[in-house]
Amino acid sequence: MASKKKVFGKKSFRARSRLVGPYALEEDLRNGIDSGCALGKSAGTSVFSTFEIRFQFAPGLPAPEADGAAHGGMVFMDVRELVAKVGRLMDQRRFGEAEAVCREVLANGDAPDGARILVLEPLVRILRQDGRLAEAEKACRQEVALLEKMFGKGHAHVAPALHNLSLLLGMQGRHEEAIPVSDEELAIVTASQPAESTAIADALVALAEHHYELSRFDVAELLVQRALDVYEKADGRQSLGVSTCLNNLGRIYENMGDNERGVTFLKESAQIRQDLLGAHPDTAFSLLNYGTCLAALGRFAEASEALARCQAVYRELGMEESPYARACAENLEICRKEGA
Repeated sequence: MASKKKVFGKKSFRARSRLVGPYALEEDLRNGIDSGCALGKSAGTSVFSTFEIRFQFAPGLPAPEADGAAHGGMVFMDVRELVAKVGRLMDQRRFGEAEAVCREVLANGDAPDGARILVLEPLVRILRQDGRLAEAEKACRQEVALLEKMFGKGHAHVAPALHNLSLLLGMQGRHEEAIPVSDEELAIVTASQPAESTAIADALVALAEHHYELSRFDVAELLVQRALDVYEKADGRQSLGVSTCLNNLGRIYENMGDNERGVTFLKESAQIRQDLLGAHPDTAFSLLNYGTCLAALGRFAEASEALARCQAVYRELGMEESPYARACAENLEICRKEGA
C-alpha cells in the first residue's frame, strides 16, 4: 500500500460483551432449593424464608409488604420486591437510585449473605456500565466470595460471577490475571453442565479472548473451535454464538498471517449477524472486521462495499462518533483512495 496510513482494526476479538446474571441462582436464593444455604437467620441457625429476609429497615429501601411484621426492631423484607425494585430502576435507566438501594443493603450489618449476593450482581453491572471498572471488580470479588461461602467452591452458581470477574479483568487489560479465573469458570461449567450446554461455549470464548490478547493465537484457535462445535450443535449454524466464533477465528487467522482463511470466516459471521440482527452494533462490528480483512488482501472494491454497509448501519443507529464507527470511516476513505 503506497500510503503510510494503515488500514486497521480496533480490538475486534469478541467475547460475551455483557455481564451475565445469576439466573437459577436468584430462584435458589429466594426459595431455598439448595439445602444448607441460608437467606434468613434464626437463633444462629441457618434457615430459609420464602421471599423474606430479616434485617434492619434502612431509610430509602422499599417499604415492607403490608403483611411484613416488626420483631425487636427488625423487619421482614420481601426479597423479590427488593430485587424487582432494583430491576425497575435499571430498566428506567435510574442507575444512581438503583446503586443507592444496593449500597444501603450492603451497608446494613444485619443483611444476610443471600440478600448481599442479589444486590451485588446488579451493582456490578451498574458500575461496569458507568466505567468504574475497579469498583465493579471489587464488588464482583465480594460476590464470588459470598457465593463460595454459601454454596461451596466449584458450585455451578459461582460460575456466572467468575465469568463477570474474568470479563472485568480483561477490560482492564489484565489478561494474564484473568486466565485462572476463566479456567475455573470453565472447569465448573464443564463439570456441572451437559456437554452441549452453551455455558461451556461462553466460558471457552472468554478464556480464548485472554489468550488472543496475549498473542497466543494457537491456544485461542483451539478454544474457539471447541466453542464453535458446542454452539453449532446447540443452536445451529445460523446463530449468534456461531457468528461470534466465526468472527474470532477470522481475527485469529489474520493475526497468524492467513488473511485468505480469515476473510472467509469474517464474511460468514457478518452475513449471519445481518440476517439475524439487521441494523445492530454487532452487525456493524463484523462488517468492519470483514472489510478491514478484505483491504489487507488488497481487495479494495469489495472492502469499500463492506465498509460502506458498516458505515450505513452505524448511521442508522446514531453511532457515528463511536470508536468503531470512526475506524470504519477512516478505513473506507483509505480503501476508496487505494481502489481509485
